Amino acid sequence: MRIRTAVWRRYAGAGLGLISLAFSACKTAPPGKPLGATYAELGKAEIWKIPARSEAQTVGLKAGDVIIGYNDEPVQDVNEYFHLEREAVTAGSGEKVRLTVLRDDQELSFEARRTPLGFLPKSRMYGASMAKALDDIIQHYGQPGMYDWLAALSGESFAVMLEENNPYSWGTDGLAENYLNTVEQFTGLSLRLRYSRESEEVDSAAPDPGLLVVRKLLAQNRDLVVLGKWGDQPALLWGIPVRINPADSTVLGWTLDYGTEQVLTGEIVSVYEASFRGPVTPEPADMLSSVLEQALELGLRSSDRGWHSGLEAYDIVLKQLEQFPVVPEGIDAGNDCFYRLVWRLIAKKESANRFLSEMKQVLPEQADLIEEVLGRNRAIIGKLEGVMAANLRLDSPANQQKAARVIAEIQEIENDLLGLYEELIGEL
Repeated sequence: MRIRTAVWRRYAGAGLGLISLAFSACKTAPPGKPLGATYAELGKAEIWKIPARSEAQTVGLKAGDVIIGYNDEPVQDVNEYFHLEREAVTAGSGEKVRLTVLRDDQELSFEARRTPLGFLPKSRMYGASMAKALDDIIQHYGQPGMYDWLAALSGESFAVMLEENNPYSWGTDGLAENYLNTVEQFTGLSLRLRYSRESEEVDSAAPDPGLLVVRKLLAQNRDLVVLGKWGDQPALLWGIPVRINPADSTVLGWTLDYGTEQVLTGEIVSVYEASFRGPVTPEPADMLSSVLEQALELGLRSSDRGWHSGLEAYDIVLKQLEQFPVVPEGIDAGNDCFYRLVWRLIAKKESANRFLSEMKQVLPEQADLIEEVLGRNRAIIGKLEGVMAANLRLDSPANQQKAARVIAEIQEIENDLLGLYEELIGEL
């Protein structure tokens, strides 16, 4: 069955029956967006989510608003906004702060208390770091954005992945690399491994060998996707290095949660060279079957490398929530880790549902089963948004138990989802 809907044509690039022509054109045509452009587009202080009872809701802000001024200071990007907000909050109570907001091309003014607005910026709408990096790469080659597909094909939107005893890894994507062959099969991307920390004898006193590889390949104008530490992020994330700073030889590039270039600080785990073979037109049933088979595997998987996923990952989070505080660094660090998990899970579940909604359109025979899966994901999103709205601080064992109960309820829904995946694969 070939897909002839507008949904599929959005991703098929050159259209059905023109694959060889599109491939030839891709070889000679200039690239599309500059590397990092899709990250830069997310750099604005644009609102994605407004939790109930937050200051953002109180003052009347809405999803889609872009904050362009804070207390008479211009706001260029989301990082600058949060810097100005921290300064104002640290200065203490007193007169309110002034906000200038762009809404539907109209400037509006608001007053807010000297307290965090509590909104989630649009940059956090993308919870799958490998998918975001690959999406930026594929748009660099002049193709339409494919983030939701890439997140599904790499497994990132279908399972939480984490390292045991490392709350800073909660919600990251440590096993996504295992599914790069699926990404290549259904997107036309080619990804060649150029460095892996697992295959190296790493001397802690020597320079990071992964950084040396990145510098060498950047000097050769190669397009790269890298898993490592970026900026001040405590967790490993996938990102795109784009240039070397001649002043100090640092590598600069783009990753999630920032609106500006960041330094690739080291701890490089993997380096892939990316290229594009040309658009492909996969069979929808084949692609959805592959995604769901991976989702089943991730739902039950652990790994000798230290990464866990699915039901076991939820077990590890629940075990961590039995300790007080959640992390040795204290309550504030525990809150940061927990809420990072919450909003990453919301972002992943919403991405999975966007992918599944498109599959529902092109696979009408399976529409009812797909709708059941969509409904389970909506239920999980609702529970997570309830946690955000409650603004539950993990400052006591009682509050940690409340958080654990929600995670346990989500784990039960995830278990139901595994059964639905099996049923849907059988139908396909």
